[in-house]
Amino acid sequence: MKILLTSYGSTGDIFPVIALGAACIKKGHEVAFATSPLYRAEIERAGLRYVYLPPDWEQWQYNDAMLKLTRARTPIETLQIIYRHSLPYLDEIVTILNREIAASDLVVSSYLVPYYRTLAERQGKPFAVVTFTPNVVPCAAVPPPHPAAMIPLPRFIRPFWNRLSWKIAGIAVDSAINRVIGKPLRKIGIPKFRNWLLHPADCALVSVSPALFQPSGIIPPIFRFVGYMRWQTHPDPVVLKRVADFCDGEKVPVITFGSVTFKDREKVMDRFLRNWPSNRRMIIQKGWVDLDAPSNCSNLCVVGSVSHDELFKHASVVIHHGGAGTTSSCLHAGVPQVVIPHIGDQWFWGREMKRLGVGVSLGRSRWPEHLCSAVDRIASNDRFRQRADEIRAILAHENGASQAVSVLESYAAECHKP
Repeated sequence: MKILLTSYGSTGDIFPVIALGAACIKKGHEVAFATSPLYRAEIERAGLRYVYLPPDWEQWQYNDAMLKLTRARTPIETLQIIYRHSLPYLDEIVTILNREIAASDLVVSSYLVPYYRTLAERQGKPFAVVTFTPNVVPCAAVPPPHPAAMIPLPRFIRPFWNRLSWKIAGIAVDSAINRVIGKPLRKIGIPKFRNWLLHPADCALVSVSPALFQPSGIIPPIFRFVGYMRWQTHPDPVVLKRVADFCDGEKVPVITFGSVTFKDREKVMDRFLRNWPSNRRMIIQKGWVDLDAPSNCSNLCVVGSVSHDELFKHASVVIHHGGAGTTSSCLHAGVPQVVIPHIGDQWFWGREMKRLGVGVSLGRSRWPEHLCSAVDRIASNDRFRQRADEIRAILAHENGASQAVSVLESYAAECHKP
């Protein structure tokens, strides 16, 4: 089977789809991955055929886009910012995808690009989506990810309120999408979106652990919890040796903000340095925001891009932004967490880590002042480490990428029945 994958965004949006593609290849399928050139090397390292899609941005342009997203006040506003960024490239994207879809038997897209479904269905090709968080699965057990839907209510009213909230959220999201890209898409023959939030595709893969995150109660059958689909950057032996020498056999805190960027980086780091004891070690991963520390801070080890699986072997606790990919890596490593949310679903993951008993959450405005006490709280309570170990053991029995391939094969076979 010829499979076309496509996704946009940060490594948290790209790496799980690379893992899916690698698993498809292992099962004998031909796989192409259409996305922006920033990820081409990683895609080709996995053995997938790379397909160019605009924009041809450099890293600083992604950083600027991420900074705008961190200023969004609601999930709907976040979506609108994402779609505005795509407007100058719509014609080229559609032209390339129409060509690639014609040569494919199945199209799989990340959750955020609804018009890809229309392009696939026009050519009679099965279409599936991948989402990296469970809070977009509409069910009576949980409300949609919007503050207005999360008001405290009596238990007997909650299911009715959740169902109503999902319907309202679906209308609001459709309207938000159509306001931004509806008119440009109609010019190229793509109609308004309807019911995208509640029914994004006939097959929707939820790439999180079903044992940990599948909601109770009935969920729409199109949503399939397959488990985490994980891909890691190639380990850099030089960096890993430097980390090992720095740790000298002990585990130390690791801080990484992944693809998150924020204003006044130097001021934030200055506050951190004033509040983090000079006799306590820490590993700092630069990330997209390019965190750094003075060279005379011998208690700090600064690293660039490196496999989280390898880096977190040295971690006593991981301080991070709550991105889906980083959260997954922490859970698989069995390491307690301090989550500092900045954008989108990161607040959800912060709450979930607290619910699971593997970490705590800090506000982003004052985290440099409060970080040391949060790390001490985790170090002084063995229960955080015990729960992290228990969850690592649960995840060891799941293989999300392999399970996802099986679901896609069944779905495609059903769609291709005469």
